[in-house]
Amino acid sequence: MDSHNQPESIINFWKENYTQNIAKAEAFKNTEQLIKIANIFSPGASYYYILNLKTLDLEYISPSVEQILGIPSEEVTMEKMLEKVQPGEFQKILKKEKVIQDFFFQFLPKNDILNYKIIFTYNRLDDAQKIKTMMVQTSIIALSEETLPKHIISIHTDISHLKAKSLDQVSFINLEGEKSYYNINIDKDYFCPQNSSDQKTDWIETITKREQEIIQHLAKGKSTKTIANLLHISAETVKTHRRNIALKSGASNTAELISLCINAGMIV
Repeated sequence: MDSHNQPESIINFWKENYTQNIAKAEAFKNTEQLIKIANIFSPGASYYYILNLKTLDLEYISPSVEQILGIPSEEVTMEKMLEKVQPGEFQKILKKEKVIQDFFFQFLPKNDILNYKIIFTYNRLDDAQKIKTMMVQTSIIALSEETLPKHIISIHTDISHLKAKSLDQVSFINLEGEKSYYNINIDKDYFCPQNSSDQKTDWIETITKREQEIIQHLAKGKSTKTIANLLHISAETVKTHRRNIALKSGASNTAELISLCINAGMIV
C-alpha cells in the first residue's frame, strides 16, 4: 500500500516539521483551565485532546473519546486515533497538513499564529464499517522558543447527521474577528489565499444573522414551512432568504451549502 495511505505518513510529517525542531519538551501549564473552556465549547458528539508536538504524547484526552471511537481514554494514542480514519483519506489529510504548515509558518506573521483556528473535515469508519464524517477544529495554544507549535488543542466532532460531505479544503478562522480564509483548496500543497472554492471568498462574512439562523435550521433538515413557523416569518420570506444565500455562496444545493458552512465554522 502507498505510504501516503498509512497513519505513519501523518506522524512522520509532524516529526519532521515539528518534533525534531523543538528543543525542549515541556508539559502544558494551564490544562485544567483549558479543559473547562473546551467542555463549554465542544459541540455535539465530540472529543478533544491536548497534543504535545515535541513528544507527540497526548497530555489530555476527553473521556467522550470512548463513546465515539470505542477506545478507553487511557489507551488512546495518536496512532490509534489515526487507525480509525477511512483508508484513502490519509493523502488528503497530509495535503491539509502541508497547507496548514505553510499558512502558519510562511504566510502568517509570527505574532498572529495564536490568533487562528483551523477547520477541516475527514471521513472515518465506525465499528460497523460505516463512514462517519468528522469536523476538526484545532488551535495552537503554545509556541516553542523556535516559534513552532509546541501544544495544540483539537476538537473532533461527528457531523454525519448533517449529511455533509468531507471537503478537500481547509479554513483558517481568526479568533479576534480579523481576516479569515475560508474553504482553501489543498491541491497546491501550500497556502494560497486566492485558492478558494468559493466564487467570492468573503461571502460568509456577508451572511446576515437571519440567514445564519436559516442555515442552522437547514442543517438540521428542517423544511421551509417548518423554518417559517420557528422564526415566525412567512414561507415566502424564507424562500427569499434561501435564494439570497444560494447567490452569495454559489452552492448548487443544500448539501453543498451545508458542507461549505461547516468547513467555515458556521455550523457546529
